[in-house]
Amino acid sequence: MPMCTFFPSLFALASLKEAWVADLWNQSNFSGCWTPSFSRNLNDWEIDVVERFLLRLQDKKVNGGVEDKVIWLDTKSSSFSMKSLYACPEPGSSTPFPKAVVWNSWVPTRASFFTWKASWGKVLTLDCLQRREWSLANRCFLCLIQEESIDHILLHCGIATALWQLLFSLFGAC
Repeated sequence: MPMCTFFPSLFALASLKEAWVADLWNQSNFSGCWTPSFSRNLNDWEIDVVERFLLRLQDKKVNGGVEDKVIWLDTKSSSFSMKSLYACPEPGSSTPFPKAVVWNSWVPTRASFFTWKASWGKVLTLDCLQRREWSLANRCFLCLIQEESIDHILLHCGIATALWQLLFSLFGAC
């Protein structure tokens, strides 16, 4: 996530809004240091935000001889392609992703993105966080019986099943 999202007030004050990483890194001494510049002097109440910003950056170092680059984390080659973006979550699956329904204009954007992320298995459930090497106890917070996964939360959890039945009965689908 970009720093401008985490620190919008500092980004508003940044004098180099389109700066490259190398523009804000000073390799003048042995270890190097970050040198962000702002369009005005900071007020007392802004010092805490700057401190949090610099603490977030302090363990990040720049290799001076390497050019900045953007990488796409969802492919092995780190290169973006539309194919990698819209690829079916299960290659070779006989059931294609229902993109005509999910990306329809009458479906709320939030629902479309949630469905898309759920089909990719990218919703941040406890099992997904464990795959990212987070050390967490994995238990569904709804039923407290099974491990939390996107399939369990949306389909197999007893609480979710009851909610789906209620929803379907409200729309006369059951």
